Amino acid sequence: MEELENLLKDIQLPELQIRDEIGDVQAALDLHSIPEDVAEYARVRLGETPEKRTELLEDLRELIYQRGDFEPIRMDDDYLLRFLRARNFKLDAAYRLLQNYYNFRQNNYNFYDVNPLDFYYIGDADIVSVVPYREQNGRRIIILKIGKWDTANIPVDDLFKATIATLEAGILEPRAQILGGVAILDMEGLTMNHAWQITPTIVSKVVEVMVTSLPYKIAAIH
Repeated sequence: MEELENLLKDIQLPELQIRDEIGDVQAALDLHSIPEDVAEYARVRLGETPEKRTELLEDLRELIYQRGDFEPIRMDDDYLLRFLRARNFKLDAAYRLLQNYYNFRQNNYNFYDVNPLDFYYIGDADIVSVVPYREQNGRRIIILKIGKWDTANIPVDDLFKATIATLEAGILEPRAQILGGVAILDMEGLTMNHAWQITPTIVSKVVEVMVTSLPYKIAAIH
């Protein structure tokens, strides 16, 4: 996973590009800055303060060592902080999310053994995209256009891989960890061919990706 993160930092993902009437507009990951209004949002809505952040990072690290339910690949502050932020600095909830994340990765290893550059064709098909601007509250917007999915030529696993790579890229942004993101599901062009692909197993994995197993908050779905 760390190798995937390093790769995501170094490349320009096609999912983060959109063409407007003037030309290509490209979004860049903001890996460091947290605007003052976002920091205030974190304090009021998440309960995040420097003191609480330091305390709960140590508590979470100690809880991982004590329980031994899984072997984390990283234990640094930046990594663990995303799980605390995703669960509003509630220690037990953050621990369960971290455990769910590792269980999901273990059960779906093929989703992570990837090179995001292999999925340019999904970005080119405009199935999964992130617009280069933020909504009014500063959140990123991911758009899933299921009707553009060519089920005969694009395996459903590739859609999961591209979506997870896109979300993992978003999770690198401290602002996204605090505010979460917005998902837009565009069903235009949806056919029975698409419906047949959406099995109970697929639905379960979608819930895991969007709700229970990734340290990314979906603030709204449209």
